[in-house]
Amino acid sequence: MAATAGSMALLVAGLPAVIALAVHLAPLPYNALMLVAVWRSAAAYAGPPVWATLARLAILTWTAAVTIL
Repeated sequence: MAATAGSMALLVAGLPAVIALAVHLAPLPYNALMLVAVWRSAAAYAGPPVWATLARLAILTWTAAVTIL
């Protein structure tokens, strides 16, 4: 969410939209890494399947939220 605030500040400061977009999307590789890590951890989880499903749902929701916001 800090990336979103930073990109908005860059737009307000009058910098090109391409730079603001780059700042906004900068955390995307980290978010993708976390998505894959949680997804694979859920696949290896030996407990009740509901927890693995909830973990996957949570990481999908989180990744979408931080990418859009």
